Amino acid sequence: MVWQELINIPYGETRSYLNQAKVLGKPNSYRAVANANGMNQLAIIVPCHRIY
Repeated sequence: MVWQELINIPYGETRSYLNQAKVLGKPNSYRAVANANGMNQLAIIVPCHRIY
């Protein structure tokens, strides 16, 4: 779910973990978003570098 939403971030844009958690409908889960982002091993396909 987190990685699927990462793919939807347009090229050249960045988002915060909190913003991404809000998009997912779970605003208090920003640490889970950060954890899932850190576990990404497919950075070329799933652009984890667009989240800060």
